[in-house]
Amino acid sequence: MGVPTYGGAQPVIKANDTTVFTGGSSTGGVSGLTYDGKDSLYVYWVVQPGTWTFTATGVGRLDNLALGRPVTGNNSLENSNWGRGRLTDGTLTSVTGAKGFTSIDFASADVSDTPVWIEIDLGADRAIGSVTLHPRTDADGAGGGSAGFPADFTFQTRTDGGTTYTPARTITGEPNPNGAAQTYTLTSANGRYLRLRATRLGRPASDETNTYRLQLAEIRIK
Repeated sequence: MGVPTYGGAQPVIKANDTTVFTGGSSTGGVSGLTYDGKDSLYVYWVVQPGTWTFTATGVGRLDNLALGRPVTGNNSLENSNWGRGRLTDGTLTSVTGAKGFTSIDFASADVSDTPVWIEIDLGADRAIGSVTLHPRTDADGAGGGSAGFPADFTFQTRTDGGTTYTPARTITGEPNPNGAAQTYTLTSANGRYLRLRATRLGRPASDETNTYRLQLAEIRIK
């Protein structure tokens, strides 16, 4: 049998109130239960006849492949409010201590010479149907709407062990989302890594009208 973990960062599994999996490994010690491996979605057991109750905490969600997954990228600003890891922490709006991701500042919206990218590691090759971008919500953009939402960008995928990226969808001239999450359907996208690569940034924040950044509260993947 398989106990679902759905890509959670630190799942803890109990069988009949005894911890049998923690820290990424089986703890053993329960009669009639034999550990049989794991993958990005489940931890597997061979179970002898009897009555069993399994509980799991620290798991991800089937409807969000990105939840809790590690994020890499370039030109990011890391501090007490902003950071790459906050793109996948499950917080869909910008709050103190978890505002989301912000790039460093640029003097122009056109960053095609030095594209800003962020990449999510899904743990294993997965079929990717859509990506939802949640805009920054703690500050308005200059002139209203959302600050930092990208205008021109591409979604790319890379398979486990692969060295090249495959374009999955390119967006140009994206309108300002005005605070609403935007979902982008991908066709035949598959890979362990999903990358967002922005070449033109959107509206600056109202408190730094001459500074352009890529800013998002969260990324969700299905």
